[in-house]
Amino acid sequence: MDTSINDTSSNDISDKNFVPISPWHDINLINDDNTYNMIVEIPKYNYMKMEINLKTPYNVIKQDTKKGKLRYYHNSIYWNYGALPKTYEYPKHIYKCQIDNKDNSNTIYFTGDNDPLDVVDIGTDTLKMGQIVPVKILGAFTLIDEGELDWKIIAINVRKKKQKISK
Repeated sequence: MDTSINDTSSNDISDKNFVPISPWHDINLINDDNTYNMIVEIPKYNYMKMEINLKTPYNVIKQDTKKGKLRYYHNSIYWNYGALPKTYEYPKHIYKCQIDNKDNSNTIYFTGDNDPLDVVDIGTDTLKMGQIVPVKILGAFTLIDEGELDWKIIAINVRKKKQKISK
């Protein structure tokens, strides 16, 4: 028996024209109105660490693991968390950081974290996992996690009608 992904007899897909896509590869990064698409991985008020899995067919959103264990946040998060499609923090790219102070000078090096760019939607709506939402980018910051740079893009959902978004 053929159990391929397109075989509708082996899953819940009722539309024979269904074509699976990758949220990472097949969704546009930028829209015609210059907003960016955010793929929601973790809805607001959730605590499970979900992410686009780069190692599975079609890059499905799955709960992340570390050292064989499922990952969770310590508390619920108060924002929608996701990724920008068609972006990637390359782990072999070396970022050089020069730290100068009055006592000495040091150079430290970091790499990318091997994931798409993360997005934090600070809007008021609670979105759904897998939802594709147009956002306006407000800023960015980076964290250093085990020697890897992990960029966080701060954005706001532009579809929310009552939020004021300055131009």
